[in-house]
Amino acid sequence: MLKKITLILLVILTGCQSYEDRFFIQEYDEDSANIAYSEVKHHEINGSKQRVKQLDFDSKDVLRKEIFFGDEFINKIRFYDENGVLAKEEIFNVNQKDKLTGERILYYPNTNKKEEYDFSNGKKDGYYTSYYTNGALESDLEYTSGTLSGSCSWYYPSGNLMKIQEFLSREYYQIEYYENGSKRSEGSFRGESFIGHWVFYDQYENVIREENY
Repeated sequence: MLKKITLILLVILTGCQSYEDRFFIQEYDEDSANIAYSEVKHHEINGSKQRVKQLDFDSKDVLRKEIFFGDEFINKIRFYDENGVLAKEEIFNVNQKDKLTGERILYYPNTNKKEEYDFSNGKKDGYYTSYYTNGALESDLEYTSGTLSGSCSWYYPSGNLMKIQEFLSREYYQIEYYENGSKRSEGSFRGESFIGHWVFYDQYENVIREENY
């Protein structure tokens, strides 16, 4: 059974940092019992043995996780499913003070990308894109500290535009489309509530209703 656990990742640091500074926390979904053994790869750097990669395997000898080490910090983690297919990749920006900053990529079992986005302090922060299983673009969004912001778009599997939302400080304006490209509706939301003037159209973009909320 999958359950959310907290993995404490050790970073190799030098100097007089506190105990807390020597670790950072990354949450992910994993079967806590699926790792049976690990192998650590080393390289000789300036005459000293340095750890560069750790590989975790399950009881069937299937690779389930790779951890890549930089000079001081973990800079990449790859997670694999029970068939050894890459399911998620996290690339950390080790130049940032906040080590939970970087890029996350999720994959479908057919190896196509499912989602890719930037994150900061563990939250989505920056551009986010998602895809259908066939590789077609599903959404093109923007996040600020875990909250949708800016101009965001969603698409039908055919590639045609489904809706656009323009996020303001407390509300957002939405235009929704039929798959043939005609407008379906347009108006503003605050939270989940309709506000202001809304217009609704048929598939030929004829106005069929107008409402004030």
